[in-house]
Amino acid sequence: MAIWAYMRSTYFRVQSLIFILIILQHNPSAYNINSYNGEVFRDPVHVSGERGSYFGFSVALYVGVNESLLLAGAPRANSNALPFVTEPGTVFKCAMNGICKEWVIDKTGNGPHPYKRQINQIKDYAWIGATIAVQNSTEARVMVCGPRWINNVINDNKPNWYMNGICYTTLANSANVFERQAEEHLLLLSNSGNQITTKNNINIYNYGVGQAGFSLHMNSQYTVNVAIGSPGIYNWKGDAILAVAPMNGPFSRTIIPSLAREPRIHSYNYFGYAITAGTYFNEQDVWYASSAPQAANVYGKVLVFTFPPKTNQRMFIKTILYGQQYGEYFGAALTSCDVNNDHRQELIVGAPQWSRDMDEGHVYIFTARHNNNLEELQTLEGEIIGGKFGFTVMCLGDIDYDGYDDIAVGAPYEEESGGAVYIFNGNRDGVSRKYSQRLVGSRFSPTIRGFGISISEPRDVNHDNHSDIAVGAYLSGEVVLLRSAPVVTVNVTLTYLQKIKLLRNTTTFKIDLWMSYDGIYVPEYLQVTAVLKIDPLYGRAMYRAQKSNDGLQTYRLYYTLFKATITSHLLEVHLMENIQNVIDPLEISVSMQLEDDLHVRNESSLCTSCVVINKLRSKTEDLIKLPFSVDCGEDNICVSNLSVTLSTDSTLGNRYIIGSAPIITLRVDAYNRGEPAYQTRVRIFTEVLTLASIPPECTENPRVSNMLDVICDIGNPLRTNKTLTLQLDMSMVRYDVKKVEIQTNITTQSDETNWDDNSYIITVYFDVDIDIAIAGKAQENLYSYLREDEKKSLNNIRFQHFYEVQKFGASPIEEVILTVKIPTHLRRPDVKDVMIISINDTVGRMDGYQFYCSDSNQTEVLSITSNKIVSMDDVIVNSSSIASNNTHARFSIEENTQINVPSENRTLYINCTSNAIECVHITCRLGPFLSYLSVAKFLVTLDLQLSNFPADMLRHKDIIFYVTEGSVTITQPDNIAQREGHKPDTTLVATTFLGSPIAQGIAVWIIALSVILGIVLLILLVLGLIKIGFFTRKKKLELEALKAETDKKYNVVLETTSSTATLDHD
Repeated sequence: MAIWAYMRSTYFRVQSLIFILIILQHNPSAYNINSYNGEVFRDPVHVSGERGSYFGFSVALYVGVNESLLLAGAPRANSNALPFVTEPGTVFKCAMNGICKEWVIDKTGNGPHPYKRQINQIKDYAWIGATIAVQNSTEARVMVCGPRWINNVINDNKPNWYMNGICYTTLANSANVFERQAEEHLLLLSNSGNQITTKNNINIYNYGVGQAGFSLHMNSQYTVNVAIGSPGIYNWKGDAILAVAPMNGPFSRTIIPSLAREPRIHSYNYFGYAITAGTYFNEQDVWYASSAPQAANVYGKVLVFTFPPKTNQRMFIKTILYGQQYGEYFGAALTSCDVNNDHRQELIVGAPQWSRDMDEGHVYIFTARHNNNLEELQTLEGEIIGGKFGFTVMCLGDIDYDGYDDIAVGAPYEEESGGAVYIFNGNRDGVSRKYSQRLVGSRFSPTIRGFGISISEPRDVNHDNHSDIAVGAYLSGEVVLLRSAPVVTVNVTLTYLQKIKLLRNTTTFKIDLWMSYDGIYVPEYLQVTAVLKIDPLYGRAMYRAQKSNDGLQTYRLYYTLFKATITSHLLEVHLMENIQNVIDPLEISVSMQLEDDLHVRNESSLCTSCVVINKLRSKTEDLIKLPFSVDCGEDNICVSNLSVTLSTDSTLGNRYIIGSAPIITLRVDAYNRGEPAYQTRVRIFTEVLTLASIPPECTENPRVSNMLDVICDIGNPLRTNKTLTLQLDMSMVRYDVKKVEIQTNITTQSDETNWDDNSYIITVYFDVDIDIAIAGKAQENLYSYLREDEKKSLNNIRFQHFYEVQKFGASPIEEVILTVKIPTHLRRPDVKDVMIISINDTVGRMDGYQFYCSDSNQTEVLSITSNKIVSMDDVIVNSSSIASNNTHARFSIEENTQINVPSENRTLYINCTSNAIECVHITCRLGPFLSYLSVAKFLVTLDLQLSNFPADMLRHKDIIFYVTEGSVTITQPDNIAQREGHKPDTTLVATTFLGSPIAQGIAVWIIALSVILGIVLLILLVLGLIKIGFFTRKKKLELEALKAETDKKYNVVLETTSSTATLDHD
């Protein structure tokens, strides 16, 4: 037996080594983008040593009925048709044979525009070809833009250059259209009256540096709608323009929203930097999304909106997404894609300058879940310093036909700026956390640079029903065309037909080999090889129909499979004579290989019939273990009596508080009261829950969606009893889950006497323990508003109020709304409201990060300064507090003290409960609060404007009692009540301002009455003392009598004086 134990140990070590080697040999290009046959297109007019044309800065694919073209933008190229214009930029059309020629879009040079003679154009450095959009149709609308095109307006014989940008469009019904010039010139911002505008009596650019065409997105259903990003409009606030055309007609309508009064977009935000559109909230409504990567103090924003009906009207902004790191350029790239097949597209946002060390890059995926608001679904993180992962993002559609859209992410500065593109496949949870392919540019060309700067929308250029993409490498002037391969799902299964177990005297038995494959747009038949291995460790059986290929009972069987057809083959296996080892089961395995597997052949030549296996959805291997019937009585047939129970380590009644522990332990107790049970397995399945870790004896079924399905081997044989423990992951349990049933059943290859107790069900109930609390305090409770050196009042006093929000209870809180009410103005009848408080600054931090707030006018509040103090001599500043804006001041929820309210006759009360006071409401979205350590702190610095107070209000008041109010409300999870006796959700913070006490006159009648009452009380006191004999000398007489009696009795003279005391004895 020691020998057999050693052999088993060696076998498992070998299997582990093979598994590790498989992982190490994982091919990062191993899915259905064919990286072996990429076609490289190069700049046809590049001259060595000259400045590069940026060929490939933008790419698009046009699919015609008879011919397909690759369009490559070269925004720094010179045009053969314009010899007197310097680098206007152009577009090259590349046929599938690899030949590229210039598409002369516009032959007119600098000077009067051909269609609008009043416009003088300057096309030098116009960057024509910077952006390209092509409609997904055989009769396709094509748009090419040059955002640096200049409109030269002559005023008073002086040139005024305005960088309006230009877009060219044409309707392509065949490849011949690209032999002609563009049909339309869209001069969206050329109106001379809108180039300059006035803001605060200062002239600023309106359309003057609009740069229309900086970004493009085209979508069409009943009309062709092109969203055009223009980040320079209105002093670089930026804007998005909508151009609309009928399916077969010219562009007839343009909408330019007005953002001049939009408080959520500010100057130099670059709104319109990137743009996309998608059905984010339902299947019908299309919403637009555009980025402002320099907004929110360079954290970046993405706005989701709809265009107004007409130009100069305000767009409707539904929601705003914010970046999470300073300077990450959140929104540098955008795309829309239904990665989880919920029939609503997710918004994909690139942030290429996100840094862990430096510019690794980040991609955010947002989805609509609660209340039609977008929330973060997951993030993808770049791994290479300086690679700028997320510089480009593109939805590829469902390239592998698994029901989920897939995305491509460009990282053009990885591989020492050679560049790379990552493919992430969609699934029900979003996209795969690990990329399925990493396409490195140097694989296609040794000189390639900047691969991944642009990725085209997917098109089927060779009409094989599989999408293809083009990837630009602008630094080297190259474009790579990549095609996708058909994806098949395969299945192979081994079954043992006979019901009895293997006996010592058995000579042969039969197994059935089942194989099939299926897929969309895949070959009708495939050549496959089934690699059969029969008991390779012990050699107790063989397949005599064929000689072993390696002497270890390995056989290669060749078959032809037909699409969507199950093929069955009956194989007869022969047992060896005199088998000694009957304890270990006989193992038979099979693996299926495709002759035309793209990644197995790895050919340099084009493989038109090659396919790719979807390994996540396929079963390419199977294994059966056939036990020998032993130790089971004279009949040599094992009859077991199994039962199973479940229990957890949660509280009594299997109740679990969400968030109280990351895992709970599930205990599985298996019992056998009969003969040995071979191949005993326990199956545990439940919804919602997942495993924190998988024990080595267990395997999880990945093909069952939305359910945990685990099968564990607990004995071969199971002779008596055994306990198995599993760790259930509770971190993903949501608040709408009230209870979960966990089911189990136990099976064996032995005969079972009683199946009634082979299943068991328990129910785990989920409770919520939520409590959010707020506390507040003033940095200083009391101020004097008189100068120390004179009795004159100060003009202003600066002070601070702190608020702290903390979670109590075990359950996490996703989002909390903090509202702070600040009294700012006095309402005066018939006159303008008087400002008595100005908000100088606000600072909010949570878990080391700054959060953003908005006031009651929907303006963003981060650092507000209003009514700046002219002279610091007129303001009180507490240097220990205000100078640092410290939001980590030492106070807590437990220190929320009661407010001492001064007397009413001397005090002017200022708070938000009075109708005479106007208040500003500051609202902050906080969260998530995952533990007790998650604390949000908010500091507001205020200036009391004493000089603004009306004189009549302080005439008889020398105390100003100022109160702000803070409150918190839980918004996510919604409809969840806080626990009984929860901590306060509202708090008040007060500051007292003390002036000179006001002298109060005393009436004469009060003084006279006080004197009379004093005399009366004195008379009554004297009469009382007389009555009790206080003024009589009776006590002195009694003392002298006592002295005489004592002298007579003891013959002692006792003198009592104030100076001596003498005692004489005879």
